Amino acid sequence: MRVTNSMYYKNVFAPEKSRLSENLLKVNKEISSGLKIEYAKDDVSIFSNTMRLDNEIVTLTQAAKSTTSALKMSTQTDKTLNDVQTTLDRMKVLMVNAANATHDDTSLDAIYEELKGLRNHLKTLSNTSINGQFIFAGSALDTKPIDNDGTYRGNDKELKAFAGSQVKIQYNIPGSDLFLGEETQTHRRVTTNIKNYNQSDLHPDVMVDPSIPKSNAKESFITPESTIRDLMGDTDNDPSNDPVSHFYLQGVRHDGTSFKKQIDMNSTQSVGELLSAIEDAYGKDSVNVTLNPHGQIEIEDKIQGSSKLTFHMVGAVDFKGADDADLNFETSGAKLEDLEQKDVFIKGFVQSGYTGYTTDVASAQDRFDESLFSINGEMLKKGDFSKANLYTPLSEIYPSNVDHISFSGTQSDGTPLAPSSLSIASKTVQDLLDTLDALYDADDTLEFSLNDGKIVFSSSTSSSQSNIDIKMQTQDAANNAVDGFAMDKALTYDDAKFTKDGNKITGNVAQIVTADNAFATKSTKLSEVADVTQTSNTTSLDGTKLSLKGTDINGNLYTAEIDLSNSGSTFSVDTDGDGTVDRTYPIYTVEGSPRTKVKADDMTYGQLSDVMNMVVTNSLPQDTNANSVYDPEEYDAAVENASLLASVDLTYDGKLEFTQKATATTKAEITLQDITSGGSVSPAMSFQLNDALTISDPKTDFFHQLDSAIESVGLKRLRPDGKSNDPRNLGIQNAITVIDDLAEHVSKMHAKIGAYSNSLQNASQRSELLSVSTKTLRSETIDTDIAEASMRLNQLTLNYQAILSTVGRVSKLSLVNYL
Repeated sequence: MRVTNSMYYKNVFAPEKSRLSENLLKVNKEISSGLKIEYAKDDVSIFSNTMRLDNEIVTLTQAAKSTTSALKMSTQTDKTLNDVQTTLDRMKVLMVNAANATHDDTSLDAIYEELKGLRNHLKTLSNTSINGQFIFAGSALDTKPIDNDGTYRGNDKELKAFAGSQVKIQYNIPGSDLFLGEETQTHRRVTTNIKNYNQSDLHPDVMVDPSIPKSNAKESFITPESTIRDLMGDTDNDPSNDPVSHFYLQGVRHDGTSFKKQIDMNSTQSVGELLSAIEDAYGKDSVNVTLNPHGQIEIEDKIQGSSKLTFHMVGAVDFKGADDADLNFETSGAKLEDLEQKDVFIKGFVQSGYTGYTTDVASAQDRFDESLFSINGEMLKKGDFSKANLYTPLSEIYPSNVDHISFSGTQSDGTPLAPSSLSIASKTVQDLLDTLDALYDADDTLEFSLNDGKIVFSSSTSSSQSNIDIKMQTQDAANNAVDGFAMDKALTYDDAKFTKDGNKITGNVAQIVTADNAFATKSTKLSEVADVTQTSNTTSLDGTKLSLKGTDINGNLYTAEIDLSNSGSTFSVDTDGDGTVDRTYPIYTVEGSPRTKVKADDMTYGQLSDVMNMVVTNSLPQDTNANSVYDPEEYDAAVENASLLASVDLTYDGKLEFTQKATATTKAEITLQDITSGGSVSPAMSFQLNDALTISDPKTDFFHQLDSAIESVGLKRLRPDGKSNDPRNLGIQNAITVIDDLAEHVSKMHAKIGAYSNSLQNASQRSELLSVSTKTLRSETIDTDIAEASMRLNQLTLNYQAILSTVGRVSKLSLVNYL
């Protein structure tokens, strides 16, 4: 067959030329664009790999930017915490310096002023910002985290930087961790605040030898080797006739279980044995109980991480021996306030200035001077609990439902007192003293006076000293006994009034969830906090009763009882103070259809808050449809009306707080107490306690702890002093421990942010290195190798020229060439 030129061109030259042309075009494009492909269709594999690498480069670039930006904040946080640590170190030096007894008041004042300056500096550091963003405010970056009073206003949110696919690194320390954080390895430690002197050294003329002059008395503190006689004192120098001393202990253990324990000890036993008995009450090997140099009892929880341990103790001795059997409270079911009715010596170990009330008080003889007597209880003004004077009207001392004081007992000549009373209307303290003198001083041997808020009197004869027995009771107009006498502050345990400050009334007991040591919130159930082992059935709050009493926002007396029941909880109210329940209201569930009365174990702090607010504002449910049933709608309306006047909330540290709106000062008063307990049974819940002071605790409250520590220097107080005007201040020695704990807490936060910074720096460097590596890989995948492409271009050009040359030669062939 003859191969024609057209056949050659069509079947050989044209395809080869087209292929070479395409390759030449492709390699020229690669050289001009610098890329191996222009479209995905050019090479799907290269395009796919390039897109994947492009995404990786974008991710790594974002990660590098994010971690670099976060590193700036973490680095600033690191520097700030370094300054905080340095400041705390300086504060500790000043505290240790202040603890030196050689300093005079001027030097302590100078230290105090410097400490306040350092405190302000710490507040400034706490409000550090970068570009207007506060570094310790959590995610609320535009919120100044620390108020002037030291309250934290930020949130607990963590900020995290993007460090790669599904990788995030935290770069902030929320103020909730720094200022309110928790150190789970810290042991809670508490202390009493009454100094305990050795009574044998203080009264040697009575307890050791009558021939020893009183001038030989010296102040020395109790030690573990001291005897109970040294601790409690006695009326003579004969130890063989000493009565038994009774110690009434109550508190809460590490696990949240509350307890009561009566410890009876002979006068020859040691204080060390009393400390061991206290340890046994908390549980074997669960606490350390020691005495500090001022004879104050300190208790340390051996188990770390719990904030629940509390302590309260009162001692009592009946030096006359007549009523000693009545002092066995575990069997009699009596309460601490009943001691006010007895002629016994009462010794407090904790005094906090909190005030409770009782119906009856009695006279008690001084154990060292038999001619001196005092009447239990205190004469305090009900408005601010300041001490009354002779001219104070009795109406300013006793609650408004007190109509008169009833008197009983024995006169100085031994004659039983005929029933008598004194109306408090238009009467003063001096009128009360005159009445006591007229009723009891039958033989002109008594002399009455008011001393530091207490009614005291002296007796000039031994016969009147042995005869006199004054008993008083506050009664209403119907002659019913009502609370009227302010109790000795040492006796008040869980029935004290909430602390009032302007328009706020706050309890002092943090409501802490037993399971995880967290602060309760409004959604927390009471049963999650309460010690149900102290309830009637030991497994549930069913049957628990809470007493809520005081004055409402209008200054009127109220008494309410909250009854928790698994068949449906209710609350009843006496709004007119006549001792009779006016109405009983259901407590409804928040959700559900139909709405039902809430079960005891399901009741939340939010529902308790609603009840408290309705009672204290006197905004109670109204029977609007006259069906004698308080429906959920009527209940909700009362809750809403009460919320317009006031609110009851849980503070950041889990304490109940009432706030009256639209006023600077509230007339309201609140006492909330679990009244189910009795005898050896402890309250399942507490809201206001006269308990031991906290030295160390897993939970941190940075600025409030700091303020208390600094104030100890301003008060010039080395150790706690319950007899002072600020009885719950820890004193300088304990303040040093507080500063140490805060410094350790900050150190841990500092180490944490340092670790974050290192992670961020490593992540940033890693992202940059990976980005370079990925870009190199991308370049290898998509970028043209110019040298290689040039060689290919030359080769293709030569091939193209060769094919053109071949075509030229073929086209010149004649028929002869085929013959």
